[in-house]
Amino acid sequence: MVKVDSYAIQRLALCIAESTGRITTISDLRERARITDQRTVDKYLDLLLDNMLFFRVDVVDISNGWRRGIKAKYYSIDIRSGKRIFKRGYIKLDKQHVIENIVYLELRRRGYKVSAGRFRSTDIGFVLEKDGRVEFLRLITSPDEDREEIKRAFNAMRGAKTVLTIDRGINGVRGDTVFKNVISFLLE
Repeated sequence: MVKVDSYAIQRLALCIAESTGRITTISDLRERARITDQRTVDKYLDLLLDNMLFFRVDVVDISNGWRRGIKAKYYSIDIRSGKRIFKRGYIKLDKQHVIENIVYLELRRRGYKVSAGRFRSTDIGFVLEKDGRVEFLRLITSPDEDREEIKRAFNAMRGAKTVLTIDRGINGVRGDTVFKNVISFLLE
């Protein structure tokens, strides 16, 4: 039986929940959860992942195919459960990360192996693998997010590309990129 400091694991879980959809490191989680020992963070993180409260998604750099275990994104099995799980804390999530969490869970349900994609220093969304095919998926929830570096990074990738947006009536193909409304995607 593993001895657990309930307050420390709760602080760690709260930090992971607040980091939903953001690239983070274990040392960053350790600092924010105010846990001094890295081994304790590793043990508690393993408990949270093994009990499927959260999923870990490793980051892969598309520009060189480099996959390091240092940086990752975390997603909650049930984004609504925060109030029940974290009685001592409040989770601050924006719309982008809540929708990203829902899309991640749907991608897993559809059988994709999901990684978080980066192109040099730019977060480009999800890298999906299924049946030997590689696809790229980007979620855009605001027009401000459609920055030039993201466009360049996304255009540099080879493979099927999909952009999910919250705008209605955006379903279609432009160039080699498929655009879909996120609700249409979830209902497929």
